[in-house]
Amino acid sequence: PSARRRGASFPVGVTRPTTSARRRTHPGGETGPVTPPSGFLWMGAPGPRSRFDRHAPPPMPLVHDGIMFTQGYDLLMAYDIYNGVKYWEKHVMGATRLGLPLGTSNMAVDADGLFVVLNDRECVQLHRTTGETLRTFPAPARDGGEANLWGWVARQGKLLYGSRSKYDSRRRRGDRSLSEGVFAIDVETGRTAWSYDGDGIDHDGIAIGGGNLFVVQRQLTEAEHQQAIRNTIKDSSVEDRKPLD
Repeated sequence: PSARRRGASFPVGVTRPTTSARRRTHPGGETGPVTPPSGFLWMGAPGPRSRFDRHAPPPMPLVHDGIMFTQGYDLLMAYDIYNGVKYWEKHVMGATRLGLPLGTSNMAVDADGLFVVLNDRECVQLHRTTGETLRTFPAPARDGGEANLWGWVARQGKLLYGSRSKYDSRRRRGDRSLSEGVFAIDVETGRTAWSYDGDGIDHDGIAIGGGNLFVVQRQLTEAEHQQAIRNTIKDSSVEDRKPLD
């Protein structure tokens, strides 16, 4: 369908797919097949004034079931990707996260809603079509201590995943690129399902697949290092290098 409403300029008639074939629920992850025809559908809102300066790279927009979710300064917005009609916009303090790709996005979306990490401390679940706040999930405390700094975020199944950012004492905030652990929260109960303590985990080195969570970790114990060596696929035509003193 096409629509004409303030804030959406030059909409065109579009036949919506019966299934959500086009998705980008996480930055760089779960992108559905883009099938032809494709082309320019609309222009107008939100425009440059509502979004970030181009020199301050923000999280990329996400798409689920025909709705695009994007950010401004402490501003969250949802638009129809087929005709540009605005579903909602909501001012939320602490929603701004800049400095990507050195950092990591603070948004993820699925059928249960839009999940946004605020102030690196908690994650809110928003209704996809209204923007209503459904639930808030604080970052789990480590060993009963101070609340964690929430870095990376993802959603799959019944769990909400996050990483515990390292504290940057010089800037007095969470490190934008490294974490010292990952955790999973049961969305239905709000309880921590499990957690893993590590060191030097790259935010962009975390992935979920096949029922497992994978991390790229800079610091390994000697046992972990030896296990990694045993798991390495070797080329028999290349001789092993002799260890150096």
